[in-house]
Amino acid sequence: MGALTGKVAIVTGAGQGVGRCHAELLAREGAAVVVNDLSDTADEVVAAITSAGGRAVACMGSVTDWAFAEHLVATAVREFGDLHILVNNAGFIRDAMSFSMDEAQFDSVVSVHLKGHFAPSHFAALHWRNKAKELEGTDGGLPPRRIINTTSESGLFGGPGQGNYGSAKGGMVAFLASDHAADINAQTFIVLGDQVHRMRPAEIAGSVSAGGRAWTVESLAAAKADLFGDAPSGVPAWGGPPM
Repeated sequence: MGALTGKVAIVTGAGQGVGRCHAELLAREGAAVVVNDLSDTADEVVAAITSAGGRAVACMGSVTDWAFAEHLVATAVREFGDLHILVNNAGFIRDAMSFSMDEAQFDSVVSVHLKGHFAPSHFAALHWRNKAKELEGTDGGLPPRRIINTTSESGLFGGPGQGNYGSAKGGMVAFLASDHAADINAQTFIVLGDQVHRMRPAEIAGSVSAGGRAWTVESLAAAKADLFGDAPSGVPAWGGPPM
């Protein structure tokens, strides 16, 4: 039995790269995984997981769509009975200097990274809140739950041609920090027994960018693995200093 046997996870943007590594790692540790992506690459990841003895289903669609985000969480509950882990990983880049960037390049990147992290988190939190209410006055309690968001250096320091991407990643961090301070989002998760984390690798070789620290998609997924379990060691809830 793996460390995550009995857990149910959603990984967005899991058709390739870091997201695929997350999904496969979760499955190897025993979790049932909902593999989300825009294309049928999600089916390929599911086939790889199930052929290795794991449990997974594909759920194809855009996490920027509010109704689809609700459907994504509902799929986890319908197929596997619950949801314990949400990994918000979906995203892409459309780099261009501000004088060259068009409206579609700006809107699409901000939408997938900012709204695409918020929408699934909203419906995951709503599911957990409703379950907590059902258990009020009983001896039972919810098992630990996790949301892991992928941020970026660009959200802290910017980057050439990344006004859209940096704005979105910075917005993710500000949203989580603001909600923590306002007792709305991350603080509510903590009251329910949940933890919200963000992780910012310096660079990801072979994924969105390359150079700097020699991360690979595999080593990044392994670095995040500690966050998936019931008691991640030494990692602040809600995010804290970016990793």
